[in-house]
Amino acid sequence: MKSLIKYIGLILTLASLNAHAREPIKLAVLTASPPSVIDASILTEVYRQAGIPMILVTLPGLRSSAEADMGHIDGEVARVDSYGEQHPNLIRIDPAIDALSISAYYKKSLRANIKSKSDLKNYSIGYVKGLKSPSDMVKHFPKASATHSSKSLVKMLEANRFDVIVNNDSSTDFYIDKLGLKEIEKVELSREPLHHYLHQNHRDLAPILSAIIKKMAASGELIKLRAKAEKELLLSSAPPE
Repeated sequence: MKSLIKYIGLILTLASLNAHAREPIKLAVLTASPPSVIDASILTEVYRQAGIPMILVTLPGLRSSAEADMGHIDGEVARVDSYGEQHPNLIRIDPAIDALSISAYYKKSLRANIKSKSDLKNYSIGYVKGLKSPSDMVKHFPKASATHSSKSLVKMLEANRFDVIVNNDSSTDFYIDKLGLKEIEKVELSREPLHHYLHQNHRDLAPILSAIIKKMAASGELIKLRAKAEKELLLSSAPPE
């Protein structure tokens, strides 16, 4: 009975939202981030089912954080589980819509013995500026350097500018495939849930979106949407730069 009452309450809230025309929710997709593009595709369906208008804008990672914190945009498509701890103006929407795997990539010819992030300290390391998890993991190492995109990161590994690159699997695997790189080793360093985040001005939407994500996760729809979005991105002739 409690579940039925809760569901009816959500339906009434949705009806109220639709009865009063509202400006579209503006969400940031991270520049040069295939995972963000994939999660944006998932979230587009979540908002469609909620009956809430939504538009996407592409921003670099650090600017996206700043714009969301200040309320200049309404939220971010997906960030890691702990992101809200550094951004108290943002509300985390549970459950997660995806998971982020961070790995170290290097050429087999390096013959590296990497089993954990502590093994990286003696290598020259590349990471993408503005991507929190890989940045936090390696930026304190003396030979770590930031670049502006996952594509440039993979190209610099190809050109031997770095011994190792540390990045999310989706982006790195995407560009390794697109650029035709061979003989690359990969070691997973961490795996974290990815959640949608909204500015606190839109806290009224949190229970609505949460209920829909739970329903989609339970039915297997989230997994199917992700697989479809991944396939479409890999087949795209114009991947994110």
